[in-house]
Formats: sequence, structure tokens, C-alpha cells
Amino acid sequence: MADLLSIANSGLFVAKKGMETTSHNIANANTEGYSRQRVDITTNNPITKGGLIEGTGARVAGIRRIHDPFIMQKLGTAIANSKYFSGVADALGQIEGIFADLDGDGLTSVLNRFFNSFSELAGNPEDESIRSYVRDNALRVINDFRRLGGALNGAQDNINSGIELGVTDVNSLADQIAKLNRKILIMESIGDEASDLRDRRDLAVRNLAELANIHFYEDNQGMYVVNIDGAGTLIAGAIRTELVAAPNPHTGNFEIYYKGRPSNPITSKIRKGSLGALVQTRDNNLSKLKTAINSIANEVVVRVNQIHRKGYARRELAVDKKGNPVEMDQKGITTNIPFFKELGISSTMFNIALSDEVNSDLSNIVTGLLPNKPGDNRVALAISKIPHEKLLNDGQATVEEEYLKAVGDVGIAAGRAQFEQEQSAGILAQTNAIRERLSGVSLDEEATHLMRYQNAFQASAKVIKEADEMFDTIINIMP
Repeated sequence: MADLLSIANSGLFVAKKGMETTSHNIANANTEGYSRQRVDITTNNPITKGGLIEGTGARVAGIRRIHDPFIMQKLGTAIANSKYFSGVADALGQIEGIFADLDGDGLTSVLNRFFNSFSELAGNPEDESIRSYVRDNALRVINDFRRLGGALNGAQDNINSGIELGVTDVNSLADQIAKLNRKILIMESIGDEASDLRDRRDLAVRNLAELANIHFYEDNQGMYVVNIDGAGTLIAGAIRTELVAAPNPHTGNFEIYYKGRPSNPITSKIRKGSLGALVQTRDNNLSKLKTAINSIANEVVVRVNQIHRKGYARRELAVDKKGNPVEMDQKGITTNIPFFKELGISSTMFNIALSDEVNSDLSNIVTGLLPNKPGDNRVALAISKIPHEKLLNDGQATVEEEYLKAVGDVGIAAGRAQFEQEQSAGILAQTNAIRERLSGVSLDEEATHLMRYQNAFQASAKVIKEADEMFDTIINIMP
């Protein structure tokens, strides 16, 4: 009789644990990252009595989390790719917006007006108002190059700030994963259930995959080891290595490295996730674009000055005894006059400016090759033809062609990233759907399990009731 009660009691406990686990699943049906749990039920150890092997009921062998490590790895990769292409598309879209020619007033239009004004000046070299118009257009060119330089530097600063924040997020998630590793180890070592902690850890790993290209696996103690692909171990069990983002003293760009190892930056190793998107955009697309625009600005300055220096100031110049014009008069130099200040290729776009001579005196805008020749317009005419010269890309492109190519490359890269983002988003959705089918909670299925465990509980209770009645009957028939 006692065996019957014990068997029924084991059934009650198993059914109760099943209802508890099913209720836990239902309560967490909408919890992000939750994996449904199942009660593993097995038979108690049988006993031999009177030569017969008798069962002793059921017991809970454990609570199992429905989880596939392979799907987890695949999901992490899909997340990293999706966040990477989305980040690149967004960043390049913002950079592309810098070059939008609103109302036809972009750099190409400003440059064309500037060179066309020299064409007008060539038609009437003595006209003071046209000279003023040339200088005004030159100032517009200067302002637009500086605007582009400032906007590109602003984009670079925003990316650097994003990298710094991204590294902070990586460290926070790494710390969280390391602490969860430790908690899981402690709980499971004393036989407690840690499925919910494992779900929280998996969610933290997926959030980490949004930031960078990581690879992770579970060691023989059940703790995650997380590596940044090609850059070393970030988390090993309960220990994590801190990342640092600090500006490079030479470039000003933020470099990423492990704490205590500033001489070994891993910036170029961050190739996926939103952090990888920022690094890739800054060090590849934005860097190339800045170099191209700066080269264009430098080429404009150098070529205009090269032609402008050949002539003489447009005013009456004194001559020496041999009939040669003096090199200096009361207004300054009379030849070899620069139109723009020459500051070096590395800073032209940001510091481009009119020469002091042209800025202070319109007569220093050179139009002719010879002095004291009012009708000589050869310098102005030569400058007006600069837009048609193949000055850039080893003599393969004009200023406008090189500019359009540089901006076009950004647009093409943005379009490609947008296409890749749509593709990767589809793969991510598909992988998420696979995980949901495997680990997600189905309310209909859980309701069925709840009814099954409820029926089992009632049946076990009925067995106990019947056993109790049998026991009472036996007691009452005894004298």
C-alpha cells in the first residue's frame, strides 16, 4: 500500500513540475531571447520483490532548454552581416547627402561659374566689375571646398564618436556575459537549473554580434568563450578583456585595441556588425573621398596659380632703362603673382584661400602675358580652359570628371550596401524563423501540455484517494 502511495505521489510531483514549466513557458512567450523548456521525465529505479521486477513510479530527470548551438552560431553571423550592411548604407547615405547639389549650387556648378568668369574677363580684360565678379566666384569656390572639408570632417568625427560608443557597448556586454558564465557555472555545479540564465547569456551574445564579428563556443564547464575573429579572445569563462578606443595622435581617428596593448590596434580586424560598418566607412570610403576632394582642390589651386604667375598685373607698370617692367611697384609685385595661397596638398581643401595680392587689389588678377598690353587676354583665356584639361588620375580625368567619379563611387557603394542589407535582412529573418520554430513558445502547444499535465495530476490524485480508501477498508476489517 505504501508503494502505491509512493508511486502516485511521484506522479503528482512530475505532473506539478510539468505544469510549472509549462506555465513558465506561457508567461515568457513574448520575452526576447527566451527558449522554451521541457521537463525530462524518466522512470524511478525499479525494485525486485518476490522474484518480480516492480516499477516505482516516475521522476524528473531535469528541465531541458530547447536550444541548437549550430542555429545560435548561424544567427550570430546573420545578425553581424545585417547590422554591418545596414550601418554602411546609413553612413554612406549621410555622406552622399553632403554632395547633393541643391538648386544646382554644388561644387561642380561653383567651379564652372568660376572658370566661366575668367572667360568673360578674357572678353573684356579692362572691365573692373568683371574682375570683381571673378574674385567673388573664387570666394564661392573657396567657401564650397571649405564647406565640403568641414562636412567630411564632421562625418569623420561622428563616426569616431560612434566607434567610441560601440566599444563601450562591447565592454558592457562582455562584462555581462562573463558574469553570466560565472553564475551558470556555480548554479549548475550544485545541481540547480540555469536555463533562464543561459537564455540571458545567449541574448547578450546576439547583442554583441550586432557590434562586431565574433565567434563563440561552449567549453567543457558550460561557459562561453568569445573571440573577435582574427583579433584574439574577448571573453574566456568568467574573465573578459577590456577594449579601448582612443584617438591616433597622427590622424585623429579612433583606434581600437585591447587594454594595455595600444601598440597593437585591432581596428582593421573589426569587419562586421555596426562597429565594423563605422570602421569600414571611415577608413575606406570616407578616407578615399577626402583624398579625392583634397586632390581636386589642390589641382585647381596649383594649375590656376601656374598659369596666373606667368603674366603681369593689369595696371600701368614702370620699366627700367632696358625697357623691362619693374618687378615691384607701389602696389607690390608685378609678376609671378599667385591667385590662391599655396598651402600643400594635405590641407588644401580645408585652408584654401585667395592670395593676399589678389584679395587686396583687383589689378593683381592677371589677364595677359605681357605688361602694359591692355588687350592681352591670354592668361585669362588659359585659366578659363582648365576645366577641359585632363589634370587628375594620371592625366585621365578632368576636374569635373574626377569629382563626379569620387561622389559617384560613394553612391555606388551606398547602393551596393543597401542591396546587401536587404539580402542579409532576408537571411536574418529566415534564421530567426528557424530558431523560433525550434526554441520559440507556441501557446497552442503549451495549452495542450498544460491539459495533459493537469489530467495526469488529477489521475495521480485519484490513485492516492483510492489507495487511501483501500487502506481504510483494511484497517476497518481488522479486529
